[in-house]
Amino acid sequence: MLGTRFLSILSNNMIEIIPISTNEESSYLSDTEAVTLAHEAGV
Repeated sequence: MLGTRFLSILSNNMIEIIPISTNEESSYLSDTEAVTLAHEAGV
C-alpha cells in the first residue's frame, strides 16, 4: 500500500524525488519510479 505521505505528495502534484526513509539515499524514488507509481495510482 502507498503511504499517506506519498499520497499527500501526489495530491499536491509534487512528483519529484520522494524520500521514503531519511537515512539512506538508496531509499529515494527516482523521478521515473514516482511518475510510474503516480500513473498506477490514477493521478
